[in-house]
Amino acid sequence: MGRKFVVHNGVKMTEDWPEKIQAAQLLTHYTITGQKYPRIRFGDEGHQGWGQKPCLDCGVLKGQFHVPDCEYEKCPACGESRAGNCRCDIEELRDPGEVPVLPSGSAKRRKRDLLGWIFVVVCFLLLLRAILMLFGI
Repeated sequence: MGRKFVVHNGVKMTEDWPEKIQAAQLLTHYTITGQKYPRIRFGDEGHQGWGQKPCLDCGVLKGQFHVPDCEYEKCPACGESRAGNCRCDIEELRDPGEVPVLPSGSAKRRKRDLLGWIFVVVCFLLLLRAILMLFGI
């Protein structure tokens, strides 16, 4: 059976999405490492022109809070785009039962950093091997 759509704030969305927008307005702060940070409202991110039209991802209007996990929500702690995809461990964006991560960052970011270090070490070893071969060692 197909999904039902409605038009809300001038945007076509699934019929359950307006409820998510309303629920998002009740979540005014994010908790990061035990400290509460006020969420940034759509249009207050500092990007020129933002808020003139509804958010392209979650459909909120200027002055409203983004729906959690919106692609365009800025993290109130570090300022990076996409709250929850930065190094901050936002308690409200965790899946139920998810174990908190260390303040050093998200698992995705730590994996990327580890792969970066592995690449550096492999390059160093290849360079060292080339130098040793050059000198016939």
